[in-house]
Amino acid sequence: MKFLLIFCFVIGSSLQCPHQDPNLLDWNNPTAWDGGTVPQLNSDATLIQSVILNSQPPPLRELTIASGAKLVFDPTTDVHLQVHAIYIDGEFHIGSEKCLFEGNAHITFLGDVGEEKILLVRSGGTFEVHGSRKLPWTKLDGTAPKLQKTPDILEGKDNLDFCNDKCQDGLLVYQIEPSSGQLIAAHIFDFTILNEEIDERINQFVDYLEDIPVGRIVGIGLKKLIVDNKKHDLTRVFQAIETLAHVESQLRGVDKGTAFALLALKGDKSKTVEVFEANVKAHHSVTAKLYHGNYAYVMESYVRNLGMGCENKVELHVYEDALYRPTITLLDEVSTWLPGDRLIVASTDYNPEQAEEVTVMSIPSSHQVRLTEPLKFTHYGNIYKGVDMRGEVGLLSRNVKFDSEEASTSDFYGGHIKFLKGYTSVHMQGAELDGLGQQEVLGAYSIHFHMCEDVSQDGPWIRQNSIHHSKSRCITIHHTMGLIIEQNVCYRTIGHSYFFEAGSEQNTIMEGNLGLGTSKPPPGRGLIPTDTACPTTFWVTNPKNIFRRNVAAGSFCRGFWFNFPDFPLLPDSYTGNAYMLNKEARFTAIHQFDDNTAHSNGGAGGFWDNILKPNGKSEGYNQYRPMKNPVENNCIANPKGCEDDCVYLRRFTAYKNVRQNAWVRGGCMKLVESSFSDSLSSVVLLRDTPAYQFLEKSIIVGDSDNFGEPETFLSSTGNLQRSFPFGTSMGNRNLLHVGVEFMKGPVYITDVRFEDFKDTDEYYQMGALGFRRNNVAKSSARSTVKNAQFGFADPTEGNRVKDYDNDDDLYTERDGDDIANFRDADRSVTRTDVCSEAVTVVRPEPFHMTPECYKRTGWNMAWCCQNFGEIRVQDSSSTNDAHLVTMVRDDVSTAMMESDMAHNAPFLVILGGQYSYSMFFNNQIPNPVKILTEAVSNSGYVRVGVCLPPNADFQLKTFHPSTFKTIDKWTLVDDVHDLDSDTDGGKYFYDKDTGYFATVFRNQNDFLDDEYHPNPRNRAIQLTIDIKSGDRAGNDCLNNARNSFGDLSPKVSLKRNLKALLRSLLNDVRAKRSISGEDNNREIPADGAIPSEWGAGSTHTPWVTPA
Repeated sequence: MKFLLIFCFVIGSSLQCPHQDPNLLDWNNPTAWDGGTVPQLNSDATLIQSVILNSQPPPLRELTIASGAKLVFDPTTDVHLQVHAIYIDGEFHIGSEKCLFEGNAHITFLGDVGEEKILLVRSGGTFEVHGSRKLPWTKLDGTAPKLQKTPDILEGKDNLDFCNDKCQDGLLVYQIEPSSGQLIAAHIFDFTILNEEIDERINQFVDYLEDIPVGRIVGIGLKKLIVDNKKHDLTRVFQAIETLAHVESQLRGVDKGTAFALLALKGDKSKTVEVFEANVKAHHSVTAKLYHGNYAYVMESYVRNLGMGCENKVELHVYEDALYRPTITLLDEVSTWLPGDRLIVASTDYNPEQAEEVTVMSIPSSHQVRLTEPLKFTHYGNIYKGVDMRGEVGLLSRNVKFDSEEASTSDFYGGHIKFLKGYTSVHMQGAELDGLGQQEVLGAYSIHFHMCEDVSQDGPWIRQNSIHHSKSRCITIHHTMGLIIEQNVCYRTIGHSYFFEAGSEQNTIMEGNLGLGTSKPPPGRGLIPTDTACPTTFWVTNPKNIFRRNVAAGSFCRGFWFNFPDFPLLPDSYTGNAYMLNKEARFTAIHQFDDNTAHSNGGAGGFWDNILKPNGKSEGYNQYRPMKNPVENNCIANPKGCEDDCVYLRRFTAYKNVRQNAWVRGGCMKLVESSFSDSLSSVVLLRDTPAYQFLEKSIIVGDSDNFGEPETFLSSTGNLQRSFPFGTSMGNRNLLHVGVEFMKGPVYITDVRFEDFKDTDEYYQMGALGFRRNNVAKSSARSTVKNAQFGFADPTEGNRVKDYDNDDDLYTERDGDDIANFRDADRSVTRTDVCSEAVTVVRPEPFHMTPECYKRTGWNMAWCCQNFGEIRVQDSSSTNDAHLVTMVRDDVSTAMMESDMAHNAPFLVILGGQYSYSMFFNNQIPNPVKILTEAVSNSGYVRVGVCLPPNADFQLKTFHPSTFKTIDKWTLVDDVHDLDSDTDGGKYFYDKDTGYFATVFRNQNDFLDDEYHPNPRNRAIQLTIDIKSGDRAGNDCLNNARNSFGDLSPKVSLKRNLKALLRSLLNDVRAKRSISGEDNNREIPADGAIPSEWGAGSTHTPWVTPA
């Protein structure tokens, strides 16, 4: 019985290995082929039996695996299959999931533009590729520094200046002591001399080489000319070099302008390196490298063949070998990597082009690799103040490889792998795809699931593959549902990399994938508009997918871009299931976005905005407002009757993204436990629907100690030793760098830690909290900060808040700029005890300032012990400037604000009845006049006056706090001050002689403690004044109104001023203060340690190999 069990186990195990199937025929068996002939050179062949590929086939045109047939690669035979097209109706096997392929398989797609270069799995086809199991990618465990270039070995040798003469021709010979790497001697031999001198010069050269002791390092470099017009016989020179180096020197065949370098250890035949390049370019160079003992010797010969002047040189640099061929330490065990494997080390700076391809020299320990070449850039490898900026290292080499022959007429026409609806099985792991994809035609991508519909029952997956130097995309999912895409490495692709094409794709798990080097198409190319406009590593067009532990580590534009079409962009001929209703996506919550990372992207790290249009462009704001069960609850047709569903973006790490680390727009979206660092604007939240946005339990760093590649911009204060988001050559290098950028709202910032927001003098200024520049949108008076923490003292170590100064050329004075503000709900930002309740941070304009406001010089902002609300004046005219409006604060006639937004003019007003406001239209009074409020409550009310036509006939209409549809429902009061006691609404004042109208805006309710609406119970006040008669020409009626019935400001002003005076005295500040406000630049100390539960923390845990 025991024997039987063992026998069954052995048989079962062997059957898991496809190459062990006893029914397989040899490749060269004629009976396996349609027509009974073994495939010949450039033939079309159809496989009709099950075959093992155990011999090298000739290049083929087409290989078809018929239904019922099977092609199995033999792991004991290294095969290079070269073919134009492979069509799979039967089965294609390279290993299996339980029996990984440990041999070497190489498939190359042949063909020119217009010819097929494809592996196509058709209905009924099986595609199983299972290469060796190797760690797909990991992260640095410590910074990997770039090589610091040493001086040329001749530098500073005054007695050898002649050797550095760039106009000097000849052979430059070095002698170096290998035990120390020190220069012993150097001499240049010029053979472009007169005939009578040449024999002596040759003798000198031969004797010089012969006299060099055995065991020394010898370097010989050519400086442009060895002999002029070949008029001398230098045979003995060449022989001397060949004797020393034990090689037949290529120098014998050089011509004028050749670059040549040789390094040798005299007496050791194995230690010679010789390189040269003929005169084929305007300027060119070659580099020879020799490794011996503890040192690396690097010699460059540079020749300039065109242009004026002398630029020829030979340089020799000596490095410690351990630095030149560095060892990098990694988080994961890398014992599956081998010498010769190629790796990609991601950029950790703003520039994605700092990613470097390297080769493994050796594996010194289980967590280390030594490289064959130095690093050109420093790659950061630390967690800094809660932000994990350890750079990724990905494996490019695999033992199963698909690549392409270059087309003769195009550099962008590779092969592609495509799966069609109805396939039987698709699993791919451990393969390398190099140079696949096409720019000439749409639909030819490295890996492409094309219109397969729902495949979730088949369990297909693409896992642990290396896809690099792709001509078009990395992995494309087109109208296919239910895939698993995990732990792949995608490097240097043209166009979007991980690509959800149509907007119908859903139920895909995208986990643990690394993407970097996502680039624009070359000029004149590009498959869709967004490939050219903004190539993105993870391009997502449907919210019903899962994203976990992915890394977008460098693209020309964005890392993650979530933008949904209203309806899937399917072919016109398609009549099947679209899987999405019209506009369903905009009401559907993103299923999961956890533990993802984005860095080194030219635009945003994560971008949630825009709508994908039928023309392929992505534009406009996304109108995204996720609802709970949007289809079942009919939210698409009636969103007002539905409940908002929050999207949680958890533990998102983003750093060194040029424009924003995260741009989040739409409905209820929460960035939670996330970490950000080093960006022009780290986090931008834009509330554009009736729902709200949140940033919670997160960490934002301004300038970290990940300095990047230092800029070379020099100034009076020296060279700033760090990189800039935009570089120093651009005019916007002085733009503010901010942690949270307020724009549209309300948005809510709670439990957020800020670090390292210190100005860099004349380079740029910084602020933890800042505001959108050139903001044409309205800010919100309800945007709130609560329990903020700052790891620096203000102002000596940084700025908690920052905006542009009014005199700064970069200050744009748009309406959104002028009303920039936020609520400091618990005074954790201002750290003031002058105010007993929430304070408001505002622009220090006279229109906003009161005796209870304090200016903060370093912020270019002020904070006030008052609540502010917003009054918006709307009109629907088609002209842009006819109805520009000016609002004046009634207590100070010079405190006014003019709007530049004719159709939606916002003004920030003080609530609570202590101040009132009046407005007039500069040119023409709109009809109707519409006034809306935000943040106005029952206790936070405000009186507003409007200049209407004198002797006008008008109607009034409002629906809140009470419904008054006609003016006869309103109560006219005799004195404008009578309005200040109106607690119910429905009263107004109008003076026919001046045209001055006023009313009080007061909500029925106050805000609840946990209410996030911009208005109590989400009910705004809207007043419509419909002018029936009267001259609507611009009318500044305010002076006439004051002359007619006195001061317009509320009578509570006296009590207000006495209260402010007492408060000022009690807090030991000056009692006399104008509307310019009091300066308050006291030192605000840093907060304590960073809470351990805030931020994303470590972004990488050891990989778990799939079962």
